[in-house]
Amino acid sequence: MHTLPSLRRLYMHDCNKLQSLPRGLGIHADEPSGSASSSTHSDMTSSLENLTIYGCNSLLVSSFNESRFLSVTLKKLEIRECRGVKLLAEINVDHLQSLQEILIWDCANLRSLPHDLHMLSQLTSLELFKCPALELDCFPPLPPSISKFSLWSCPKIKSLPDELHQLTCLSHLEIRWCESITRFPDGKLPSQLRTLALSGCGNIRQPVGQWLTRLTSLEWLYICGTVGGAGEEEDLVLPLPTSLLDLRIFEMGKVKRLSGNLPPSLRKLLIHNCPDLRELPQDGLPPSLEHLWIKGCGILEKRCREPTGLYWPLIREIPWVAVASDEELAEE
Repeated sequence: MHTLPSLRRLYMHDCNKLQSLPRGLGIHADEPSGSASSSTHSDMTSSLENLTIYGCNSLLVSSFNESRFLSVTLKKLEIRECRGVKLLAEINVDHLQSLQEILIWDCANLRSLPHDLHMLSQLTSLELFKCPALELDCFPPLPPSISKFSLWSCPKIKSLPDELHQLTCLSHLEIRWCESITRFPDGKLPSQLRTLALSGCGNIRQPVGQWLTRLTSLEWLYICGTVGGAGEEEDLVLPLPTSLLDLRIFEMGKVKRLSGNLPPSLRKLLIHNCPDLRELPQDGLPPSLEHLWIKGCGILEKRCREPTGLYWPLIREIPWVAVASDEELAEE
């Protein structure tokens, strides 16, 4: 099969008997141009930039290991819910130098990644979501170009890339429900991070002050559960940078007080499911705050109720306020 030369996007969904990708998606460098299978060189040329494969459970991993199945022009590769994709360790990245995004979602049997990810010089985004069989003692190095790195529900990944804190382009980092990760490499995160989401990271024990303080460009922070000691005591003290615009605190069952000062830059504060939380910072909320959202925090929501709540005089000037009790959440 030869692809249309002008084809830029290809989406394959629920092709359960598909075992191989079309050969015309790329050029096999070792195949003689005059061979019967190649027809003409122009037939084998592809302009494909985006390839999405969704729910193709019979697709064999060899489709990704041979260069003739993937276009040299490919910029985005997305693989979702493909149980047949198991080993990507041997994939040849030499012909994928245009690749910018890799998304692998819900591939239950995936057990390895390409060893040479760091050779993808244009790669800016790597997302791995719900890959329960992916067991990595040492995560492969990432290229200096990477700007977004997300790990979701990969419980057997045991480490982050060793050079993570030295990736100067990395601005977006998410680690959610990867329980086997116990540390940040060298105890640090890249200082230029702009967004950071941590959820289900209770086994990371490095004190929050060691890695959060140095994030001087951070604008968006999401912390769910405990990490680095945060959320394990009644007083929640987060050394927040002055650059922070958006703070989200979720699922901290032990916390009773927000004890640290909130930065004067803060515009949004979201607090969810912290049932014992009852006190806002003693110095109050910053005048920059435009958006306050409190749900599932029974004690605090009563103190923020209009017009009799203890904190109502402090929050009534905020342009957007949403407060809901546990009972109200159950009704939604």
